[in-house]
Amino acid sequence: MCNFIPAFIPAEASLPRIGTHFKQANLGFRIFENQHMDAKLNDKWVKVCTTRGFCDCGSPLGSRQKPYDSNGEEKIAALVRKGWSGTRIKRYLE
Repeated sequence: MCNFIPAFIPAEASLPRIGTHFKQANLGFRIFENQHMDAKLNDKWVKVCTTRGFCDCGSPLGSRQKPYDSNGEEKIAALVRKGWSGTRIKRYLE
């Protein structure tokens, strides 16, 4: 299942101005309705889909599906796959 990252903007905000900022940040800006979100939120919020393409799965927020690797093992494994030496990895981590 794909991820979609919404933004919730105060209804009294200047939507055209905010839309310009979103586009400058390479984000989408499409107002949408969702009955499940509408049941939780009031009329003071506008729901905006920030997706530019098909989904947000490849974005920094949408791509992380498992818990954060706090000791860096995944990062080290990725660097080894790229051909980094142990010495280079050690310098990088310091």
